[in-house]
Amino acid sequence: MRLAMIAIRTGAAPTLVASREILVDALWAATLPEDDVEHITVRIRPDHIAVGIWMKAVSGTDPATTADALVTRAVDMSPLLRNGSTTAARNIRIPHLPREGHSL
Repeated sequence: MRLAMIAIRTGAAPTLVASREILVDALWAATLPEDDVEHITVRIRPDHIAVGIWMKAVSGTDPATTADALVTRAVDMSPLLRNGSTTAARNIRIPHLPREGHSL
């Protein structure tokens, strides 16, 4: 899997998002099949929401580009996020683990 991180700035006012589950649902609603997303994680902070977008390893698109587009769509679509703005997504390198049967 490949990971991209992006933040949704909510400003000084507390976010209207009631729970991580609701936010994850809003992000999944904005996901397109070609995004090749496997998992979405979020952390809600007082002034921003940190979002991790996990994509299939075989996807040919850049994870940060996909995360930028997906989160922008979610902000545009969701009344809960409408006053938010996004930061630029960044790719996170995940070290490869040895295959099963190989020792560390």
